[in-house]
Amino acid sequence: MSVLLIGGGALTSAVIERLVGAGDEVRVIEPDPARGEGLRALGAFVALGSPDDFDLVERAAQNVRTIVVLVDLDLEPVVRGASAARVDRVVVVGGSSATPGPLEEAAIDYVVLRVPPPRLLRGPRVSEEAVAEAIDAADDMAGDPRLVVDLGTAEGWRSLGLAPPEP
Repeated sequence: MSVLLIGGGALTSAVIERLVGAGDEVRVIEPDPARGEGLRALGAFVALGSPDDFDLVERAAQNVRTIVVLVDLDLEPVVRGASAARVDRVVVVGGSSATPGPLEEAAIDYVVLRVPPPRLLRGPRVSEEAVAEAIDAADDMAGDPRLVVDLGTAEGWRSLGLAPPEP
């Protein structure tokens, strides 16, 4: 299946590695050509441009099952592009205040993954690999989810069918 990633820094690489390793086709919208080359080297197809361009989102999302938003941005262009491309699901990864926003009004299933902030002095509370696993699980969920999941709780992980990561 195909997945389109938008944004995300180091998390983008972890998600690409996990999904490509599972046999998924991964596409990425990336504004930086140099970074795009690095993502291609990981096995992703890269569309250069702005994630605020709903036309680009629509074109990149053709025949894509899920769009994963890994950066805090205006979801309206993503929703417009996803709707036009008939995408089944949008997974939004954000902080503790992340919301589905305009997805609530759209006819698109969604999973919002709230990732707790890193702990000071002791490293990240949830690793990029664990978040990538949660994204993969949200992408693979059966049914028609419209969920907000707190990855700072054991219940959140279990709602995805996953064991919570070790602290």
